[in-house]
Amino acid sequence: MAEFLAENNACGQNLLHIVSVGNAIIAETLRLKDYIPDIYRLESKADIQKYSEIILDFSFLKIAEAQEQKIEENPELQDLDDEVRENYLDLLTRFYLAFESTHQYAVDLKHFIDELNRGYYIQQTLESVLQDGEGKQLMCEALYLFGTMLLLLDYHIPGVIRERLLISYYRYSGAKAQGDSNIDDVCMLLRSTGFVVDTAPTNFNSKKTTPSQYPVSYFSRFIFDQNFIDMVIGRLRCDDLYNQLAIYPHPEHRSTALSTQAAMLFVCLFFTPQTLHSQVSQMREIVDKFYADNWVVSIYMGVTVNLIDAWDEFKAAKAALAPVVDTAVKGLCLLHKEKMKKTLKQTQEILRAGVLSDDFVLQNITKIIPLMRQCNVLLRWYFTHTSKAVLVLSKSIQKTQQVEQLVCNELNYNKEQLLELLLDCSQLELVVKDILRNLINAKTERWTQFKREALDRLNELSEAFGGSRPLSKIENNSQLKMWFSEISKEVEKLNAENANISGRTLIQLIQALEEVEEFHNLQANMQVKQYLLETREFLHRMIQIINVKEDILINIQLISDLSYAWRLLDRDFTTIMQENIKSNQDLTELANYMRKVLQIIPETMFSIMSRIITLQTEVLREIPTRLEKDKLKEYAQFDDRYTIAKLTHSIAIFTEGILMMKKTLVGVIELDPKQLLEDGIRKELVRHLANALNVGLIFTTTGKTKQPPTAELEAKLLALAKIMDGYKRSFEYIQDYLKIHGLKILQEELTRIINYNVEKECNAFLRNKIQDWQSRYQSQTIHIPSFTPLQGDNSKSNNFIGRLAHEILQCTDPKQTIFLELKAAWYEKRAPHKEVLNAGFFSKVREAIGPAGLVGLDRLYSYMFAAELKRNLEKMQKNLANDNMWLEALNSLSTELESKHFPGGNAANPLKFYFGYHNRWLKVWPTLLEWLLLLGHKQILRQQLAFELNRSSKCNSKNLESALETFNRALLNELEQPAIYTKFTDSERGGQLLYEFNEYLAFTGSYEPLEQVFLTTKSTHHVALFLFLFTIAHLPRLQFMLNTNSLLAKNPKDAIDGTPLLVGILTVLQQFHKEVKLLYLTYLCQYATVIVESNIR
Repeated sequence: MAEFLAENNACGQNLLHIVSVGNAIIAETLRLKDYIPDIYRLESKADIQKYSEIILDFSFLKIAEAQEQKIEENPELQDLDDEVRENYLDLLTRFYLAFESTHQYAVDLKHFIDELNRGYYIQQTLESVLQDGEGKQLMCEALYLFGTMLLLLDYHIPGVIRERLLISYYRYSGAKAQGDSNIDDVCMLLRSTGFVVDTAPTNFNSKKTTPSQYPVSYFSRFIFDQNFIDMVIGRLRCDDLYNQLAIYPHPEHRSTALSTQAAMLFVCLFFTPQTLHSQVSQMREIVDKFYADNWVVSIYMGVTVNLIDAWDEFKAAKAALAPVVDTAVKGLCLLHKEKMKKTLKQTQEILRAGVLSDDFVLQNITKIIPLMRQCNVLLRWYFTHTSKAVLVLSKSIQKTQQVEQLVCNELNYNKEQLLELLLDCSQLELVVKDILRNLINAKTERWTQFKREALDRLNELSEAFGGSRPLSKIENNSQLKMWFSEISKEVEKLNAENANISGRTLIQLIQALEEVEEFHNLQANMQVKQYLLETREFLHRMIQIINVKEDILINIQLISDLSYAWRLLDRDFTTIMQENIKSNQDLTELANYMRKVLQIIPETMFSIMSRIITLQTEVLREIPTRLEKDKLKEYAQFDDRYTIAKLTHSIAIFTEGILMMKKTLVGVIELDPKQLLEDGIRKELVRHLANALNVGLIFTTTGKTKQPPTAELEAKLLALAKIMDGYKRSFEYIQDYLKIHGLKILQEELTRIINYNVEKECNAFLRNKIQDWQSRYQSQTIHIPSFTPLQGDNSKSNNFIGRLAHEILQCTDPKQTIFLELKAAWYEKRAPHKEVLNAGFFSKVREAIGPAGLVGLDRLYSYMFAAELKRNLEKMQKNLANDNMWLEALNSLSTELESKHFPGGNAANPLKFYFGYHNRWLKVWPTLLEWLLLLGHKQILRQQLAFELNRSSKCNSKNLESALETFNRALLNELEQPAIYTKFTDSERGGQLLYEFNEYLAFTGSYEPLEQVFLTTKSTHHVALFLFLFTIAHLPRLQFMLNTNSLLAKNPKDAIDGTPLLVGILTVLQQFHKEVKLLYLTYLCQYATVIVESNIR
């Protein structure tokens, strides 16, 4: 029969494709588990209150029509529903495709089995496939993968969340309307099972909900051919599917050799619950073969399951396991305890400095491999049996707890001892694999070298016995001369490619040399004896080098599999690893572990650096440029400087410890210690900066106080600026000792933190929100922490940047303050008109949160009033186009004003004429006034932010600012030519250049906020006329003050300020065509002319 996996074998290729798809589905599930939207968890009261009417589980299906009608009738719910659809439909689709693929996988597998049973594949039946070596592997894996998919889905994506995701997809995608949709079958398969994951990983007493005999009812939702299940379980019971017994030949290692098969069998048995319930003999056979000395299995990448609780409700399975659990535990613990001591001693002896050399490995490879085997067997048993299982499948776990406690007591279990064995084993495997890899690469060269050395000595002996090479006390012997010459020819014929033949010949040659030495009494001559000894030594090395094969490396790779401890290491051992690194700076064994483990080094560095910051900012006095000699000792502060030097030295030791580690490969990923150090420092820096910004910018609710409204704000900014200055000075001081660009890292990470928080804050004004995993500022390696919004925060901000923006708005509220453009400052409206905030305030903001913070505030204010502009302009334009009263009044006024005879009869009292029109919108003006004041207020703040950015860039980076200004002018001159403009803007590179250049201009403040356009609007002259009426309606409330050169409210109690109002009107006009602004000014000029003329008369 042709090979099962040959390209022309349809049966093998189809089965291989099914299994490949199964593995891909599990990989996708493990990816998606980290992207479950938080709102679908409905964990917080706020989320439940907000989303409970639109994010529903399968209970929605009973009230679908009523619920949809309820959503449609409520504009707020409908808007929220549309927002969720637009933001999450792509992600929901991906989740659904993963769910659908799980169901489709089962359908495809069942169809394949049916085709085999019907004889669709020529010369292939279910029995023949299960007799083929590769066929039985794939067939067993196919069933096992489906069970694993279901278990992992239920573990990582709880049932109630699956239901909410499916219902949302069902509502938003219109899947039911598609004729070929199988969403009903998917929902039936993946509806909630009632299984709830235990959230307390090491607490056996935590409350847990698990359905009875889980997961049998879950697995029975899709029915496979019973004969197929029985045949698969039969193969798993009887065969060594993956030929692992050859890698673990020792009888005591049988359970480890069959561990993968045992996990597959454990999962597949849930497809045939009658076996677990009543087949006592079969279960006893299974336990004797697979679980005789272990009762914990890893079903997939470290997801461990304890058979004691998993089989607790299955009579036959529980009875078969009882002898192991009840009687054999103490004996097994004693055996493993003794082996642990013995193995630790052996590994430490081999790992002593200078022992593991090429020659040692060549001579002792047959002893080293069994030692590795024993280490890994012990590691597997200790890891799985001394820790709580990751996946707990039963409600009753009291027995499990008792057994685990017994095991730990009998072993005198010590996590540090287990970690020591893990590290020793890892180092042994790493060093031996490196040596073997080098030996294999240089195998031909070494073979040739050893062969040449052996030939040289044989030729010298032949010549010595022939008399041509004089050696002391050797008589001529023609027979020995001929014999050594023949042996030399035999050695010459040896070929490394024919390993078997050459190996046998070498053994015979060594025996012949030993016999000739003894027979001719050649040991009497020390020189001849030495030559013969060296010859035999080189022949032995030829045997050793010829036996070094790629198979040994493959076996080591299989033996050293640690996937069963993937989650246990992360859960139970990370803290211990970190403590070990902290207590012993010379450890380099952990270079191959995750950044999470090594993060303790930057954490320790920062704890030391915080003391340096305190000393530099609060203790050390800054030395003036000129100093009297008598005061030199006063400024020296020897003790404090010695303390800083000592702390710096301890940081340098940590750095040296990491940089001493070599680059290493984990699979195909290269870990560079220097990059690990930098990533760790960045990660710790981000944590400290984010926490400082979050804590430092929390403002209390303003109440009645004698202090000015900005007192708390400025105090917070000064305190934060001091912290930031401390980090800056410390990084500048310490960067040479860390061998990093400290200030560059500080600026990059601070900018990233602020941009990320601005992006999150701006999400409130976006319909299509940017999710955390979509953010270009967020990173999985160097994660920016998110903090929960403050309870009782009136601004309802998500983070510090929002709180700061709203606090500045509140302090400079145009209803309470006056803005004087000449002094760029805000004053209280009421006497004695104390200064509230001036231009110097924004310098304090820059010192606290850097230029990136000013740019972030500008961006946030832009998003704020862009959302307000869109909402209010749409409403205003809708009324101007559709409201009959508005249209009639504005058309009438427009006709009057554009008439050649205007003012005509109204010349005597034009104010009355205008009053007759703008009085019609008395109810509209207060709302419009409040909006325009807020709009102008934010624009003025943006102007001040831009001014501070421009001023500081001219002082601190004048070369950059000058270069940008020059390039900006040159670019504008070029773009004024229509041909160049079209060519430039149409090209991808041109658009990218403009985008990147605009970012630079934003950081240097080289922009004018009042000239920016945020919306595309329909121009109509009614807009100019309407704003003109609004303006003249509010002119009586304002007066021009010569001493301030600005418009101020006539009544100090009046909630109006001239400058914000004018800026707000200008911002609105800027969104329309320039003719609208021109028309508005024309109306104002006409109004001024008419009023002046009437007063002259």
